[in-house]
This record gives sequence, C-alpha cells and structure tokens, in this order.
Amino acid sequence: MVKKKDELPDWVLDDIKNAKFAKPEPLIRMGYILEIYESDKKIDAQLYEAVEDGRHIVTLDLPKNVKASECQTGVVYEFGISM
Repeated sequence: MVKKKDELPDWVLDDIKNAKFAKPEPLIRMGYILEIYESDKKIDAQLYEAVEDGRHIVTLDLPKNVKASECQTGVVYEFGISM
C-alpha cells in the first residue's frame, strides 16, 4: 500500500486520537511589570521563578477585572498564570 504524500503517518494519528487535555492549573509566580500595553490589555512581566518552559520574562493578558491603568511598572505582584 502506497501512502499519499499529504497523509499523516499512523503514529501521528494515534497520538492525536489518544491525546488527553486537562484544564490548566494556574501557576503562581512573583515578579514585577516591565511594560504595560494598555490598548492590548497585556503586560510584560519579569518573574523571579521561571515558568514551565524556562522563561523568566513573559507577556501576559490582563484579566477583564484588571485595568491596565491601575498597574505599575517596577512594583512586585503575585501573578496567577494559566499555561
């Protein structure tokens, strides 16, 4: 049996079928805000402990109940991050 060029290998299809997704658990990290993007409702934060992929600087979406104008750069915050 000859497979078409665009078909995925069987092991990929098996991995996709057997994938299990769970609700992400929030990571709690301390750090401070480096930059605030009011129009995008995002911030760049420097974290004291790395996130799962090893980064210490991350861009985060602000929750709807937090106004960007209330955030301050250089102030230490506790961040709840869903990854």
